[in-house]
Amino acid sequence: MRKEKIQKKQILFWCILLAGIAIRIWRLGIVPGEVLTDEAFSSYESYSLLTTGKDTFGYHNPVYLTAWGSGMNALQSYLMMPWISLFGMNLLTIRIPQVLIACISLPVFYKTVKKLFSEKIAFIAFFILAISPWHIMMARWGLESNLAPGFLLFGFYYFLKGCDNNKYFLISALFYGCSLYCYSTLWVYVPLVLILSAVWMFWQGKLKINRYIIGAVIILAVMAVPLILFVMVNMGWMEEIHTGLFSVPRLVAMREDGYSLSHIPGNFLNFCKRFLLQNDWGGEGSPIKWFGQFYQFSMPFVLLGGAALLRNFYQKKGKTPETLVIINLLVSFLLCLVVHVNIVRMNFLHLWTIILIAVGIQKVCEKFRQWKIPILALYTVSFLIFSVYYFHVYAETYPNGLEEAVHYAQASEKAVYVGSEISYPKIMYYSQVSPQEYQDTVTFSNYPNEFLAVSSFGKYHMYTDKIEAQGIYIFEKETWTKEELKGYQVKQFGDYICIIT
Repeated sequence: MRKEKIQKKQILFWCILLAGIAIRIWRLGIVPGEVLTDEAFSSYESYSLLTTGKDTFGYHNPVYLTAWGSGMNALQSYLMMPWISLFGMNLLTIRIPQVLIACISLPVFYKTVKKLFSEKIAFIAFFILAISPWHIMMARWGLESNLAPGFLLFGFYYFLKGCDNNKYFLISALFYGCSLYCYSTLWVYVPLVLILSAVWMFWQGKLKINRYIIGAVIILAVMAVPLILFVMVNMGWMEEIHTGLFSVPRLVAMREDGYSLSHIPGNFLNFCKRFLLQNDWGGEGSPIKWFGQFYQFSMPFVLLGGAALLRNFYQKKGKTPETLVIINLLVSFLLCLVVHVNIVRMNFLHLWTIILIAVGIQKVCEKFRQWKIPILALYTVSFLIFSVYYFHVYAETYPNGLEEAVHYAQASEKAVYVGSEISYPKIMYYSQVSPQEYQDTVTFSNYPNEFLAVSSFGKYHMYTDKIEAQGIYIFEKETWTKEELKGYQVKQFGDYICIIT
C-alpha cells in the first residue's frame, strides 16, 4: 500500500512538472510573436558582446550595461551569448535562458517548500507555480530582471540545505551572487535577507563560523565587488575601471525613480493596488489583467496563509524554518514601500506569495475536506481558459511583420526612416546592424538623458512622423489611412507597411 502511495505521488509530481514545462516551451519562438523592446535591447547587447567583446557603448565585458543610458542588468545578455553563437539571434534563442531557469525553478520550488513545510503544501505550491500566469508569461519573455526569482530561489534552496550541511552555503552564495547581476533592486534585497537569516540561525544555534561559512562570505563578496565599484563610479567617487576581464562603466545618467523614503505613503497605496487586485499590465509581456498573477480568486488564500504563518511564528517563538519565509516576505514588503513597483519590479515577492497561497489552501482543506476537489477544479479550469486565451486571443494582439519590413528595407541601398511608434531597439535587433557600425554612427536627440532617444544609426533614421526625404519609410499600418497612401508605392508586411519614395 505504501509503495502504491509513493508511486501515485511520483506520477503526480511528473504530471505537474511536464505540464508546467510544456506550457512554458510550447511555441516559445512564436508567442509572443514580435520581439519585445527590453528583450530586443538585451539580445542586441549580447550580439554586440559576442561579436566585438564590447557592449553598444564600447565597454569590454561591462558589469552593468549602459543600454538606454541609465543602464540594464547584464546577466541575461551574457547567458544569451552561447545560444546566439550556436543558432543565431532569433526569438527562440534569446528566450532560452529565461525559459530554462523557469523550468528548473519548478522542481526546485517543490523541494524548497517540502523542506520548509510538508509534502502536501509542497504539491499545492508546485501546482500553483506550474499554472501561474505570472510565471508562465515570465518564462516566455527575455526580460533581464525576470531572471531574479529563479536565482533567488536557487540561492534560498541551497541556503536551507546549508543549514543541515554547511558546504551547501558555498553554492547558495554563488546563486545569490549571480542574482545581483539579474536585477539591481536585489543589491538591497540580498544583503538584508542574508543578514536577517544569519541572525536567526545564530539565535537558533544552527550557524557556527567554519571554513564553509567563511568561503560563502568570500564568494559573495568577490561577486559583489564589481557592482560595489560600479556604484562608486556612478556616485562620482572614482573614475571608470577598465581591466582585461571586465569594465565598470559610468552611465550617461542615473534613474530618478530609485529608493525614496518620502514616497512611502504613495508607494504603499500603489503596492496594495497592484498586489491585491493583480491587474497590473506592467508593460509589455506582463501577466494578463483578466486573470491576475496567480488568478484573482487566490487573494483570500494569500491572506489566510499569511495569518497562519504569523500565528505559527508567534506560537513557536520563531523557532521554525518557516521564519525564513517571513524574513523574505518582510524584506520584500519593505522594498515595495521605498520603490514604486509594478508586477516586474516586485518579482522578488511572487514566489513567497505562492507559498502563502499553498498554506492558505491547505488550511481550508484541513477544515473543509469537501472543498478539495472544487478548489482543484477551479484552478485547473482557470488554467485551461488562461492557456487558450494566451495562445490565441492574447497572441493575436501582438503586431507582426516588422521583421519582414526591416529585412526588406535592409536589402535596399536607400536610407530608411522609421515611425515614432516603433522603438529603436527593435530596429537594432531585426536589422542586426554591425555593432561596430552602430557605435560609429549612432546619434542621440536628448543626450545626456536616463532614457536616450536614438536619432539615427547606420542607414536608419528614427522618430519619423511624415514623409520628407527620398528613402524607405517603415510605419505601423494603422497610423496611415488609404487616402494618405495614395500616390505612394506601398508594400505591406502584416501590421506594418513600407512606403518607398
